Amino acid sequence: MRLNNCIARLSECIFEMAQSSESSRKKVLKAFVKQFAGLASSDFPPELSRQLGEIFSEMKKLLPLMPGNYHASLGKLSSSVATRLIKKICSLYTEVLQYDLHRRN
Repeated sequence: MRLNNCIARLSECIFEMAQSSESSRKKVLKAFVKQFAGLASSDFPPELSRQLGEIFSEMKKLLPLMPGNYHASLGKLSSSVATRLIKKICSLYTEVLQYDLHRRN
């Protein structure tokens, strides 16, 4: 488990999404391409890796990572689905932080 990598990447992701004035669709795309690209389920505590897998699976279905297809895929992503993914990412981040806090105590 590389919990520090997990926390750092999720933290960057949350910060960037919070600071961005772009649409929820663009926030999800950037999160997937930038921060999530460097994450693996082995970075997470075993009980939280399934949640990451669900987010990855949903994002990959919606945003196939093929050169030139980013914007075409983005157009198919509804705002409500993008918002739901953002909430899942935030929830996962919160759970990872709670895990780390309990682990340290």
